[in-house]
Amino acid sequence: MKITDVIATEIVWPSGDDLKKYAPTGDWKFPPLYSTLIEVRTDEGLVGLGETYPVGVTPLTSAVVKTALKPILVGENPFDVDRLWEKMYTATWGYGRKGLPVIAMSGVDLALWDIIGKAKKQSLAELLGGRHREKIRAYASFPPWGRDPVKDVMRYIEQGFTAAKIKVWSVDDIKYIKSLRDAVGSGVDIMADGNCFHSRRSAKLVVQACEKYDAFWFEEPYPPEDLKGMAELSASTDVLIASGENEYTRWGFRDMIESRAVDVLMPDAIRSGGVSECMKIAAQADAYDIPCDIHIFELIGIGMGASLQLCAAIKNTIFGETYTAGYGVQKAWLKDPFEVKKGYYEVSRKPGLGVELNEKEIAKYKLK
Repeated sequence: MKITDVIATEIVWPSGDDLKKYAPTGDWKFPPLYSTLIEVRTDEGLVGLGETYPVGVTPLTSAVVKTALKPILVGENPFDVDRLWEKMYTATWGYGRKGLPVIAMSGVDLALWDIIGKAKKQSLAELLGGRHREKIRAYASFPPWGRDPVKDVMRYIEQGFTAAKIKVWSVDDIKYIKSLRDAVGSGVDIMADGNCFHSRRSAKLVVQACEKYDAFWFEEPYPPEDLKGMAELSASTDVLIASGENEYTRWGFRDMIESRAVDVLMPDAIRSGGVSECMKIAAQADAYDIPCDIHIFELIGIGMGASLQLCAAIKNTIFGETYTAGYGVQKAWLKDPFEVKKGYYEVSRKPGLGVELNEKEIAKYKLK
C-alpha cells in the first residue's frame, strides 16, 4: 500500500445562532474557532482521517501539511507510521520541534493510524496493544464565555455526567468553585482550569479554594514552560496540578516529569504529536507512576475518536474530557456520534478511529 495524496481542509466552526442548532450554549459568545481536517489517501482506496486544532491559524497548518509534509509522505507505506513520524519531525526540525509543525504532524499521524486500523479491520486500541477498559468516565468541560457556568454545568449533570470542569481565569472566577460545589454536592468531581492565565498570587488563591471545596485538580495554572512555578505550586498543596495540552512531544513531557512540575500529564492527540507520541508520553508517565489523561478538545469529532481509543489503550488514565459545545456539534457531523451514557463513554470497536463523517453536514463549514 502506498500514500497517493495528503489533503488539508480548513473548517470554520459554527457560531452564534448557528451553533445553538447543535449545542445548548445558552448565552455563550464564541470567538471564531477553526480546525483542520486531514485526509491521507492510498492507492488501495483507503482514506485515513485526521484532525488538528491550530488555535486560529488554520491556513498556516494547511500550508505546513501541503508544502512540508505531503511531499515526503506521497509514495510511502502508511503502515510505517513510526518511521514516518520521525521523517516528518526531522524534516521540520529547523523550524519546528514544538508548535505548528508538530500540530500538523499530529493530524497526519491520526490519519495514518486510521488507515492501518481500517486495513486490518481493528480498532485503534487493539492496534496499540489492547484495552485496559471498555468504558471511559466522562467529564464535561465548559468554555469561559457563559454568564452562569454553574447553570451550564447542571444541564450536563442532568444528562448523566458525574464530573465537570470550569474555567477559573481570574481571582473573580474563584467564586464559581464554591458555587459549583454547592450546586452538585459531594457526589460529583469538579475541576478548575486556569488556561495559563495566573500569577503566583492568584494561583495560590485558586489552590486554596480547590482545597476548601475538594476540587479534583487545578489545570494549567501557568504556561507549560514555567516548570519551576508549577513544581513549587504542586509541592505546596494536595490538590493535583495538571498540564500538557500546550506541550509537545515526549521531550517536552520528559522535562515536565523530571522537574516534578505536574501530578497529571495531559497530552492532546491532535496537538502534542498524535497517537504515536501520546503512547510514548503515557509510557514515560507510567514509569513515574503519574496519570496520563488525554486532553480532548473535539471540534470535528475525529480527535474525539482517537482520544477515546487512547484512553482505552493507556493504562494510567482517569477521565475522558468532553468539550460541551463540541459534544453537540459532533452529533451532527458524525454518522455514529459519541454519547455519554450513565457518566461513561463506551469505546468503539469499529476499525481505525471509529469515525465516519457526515459529509453533507460538514461541507457547510469548509472554509472557502
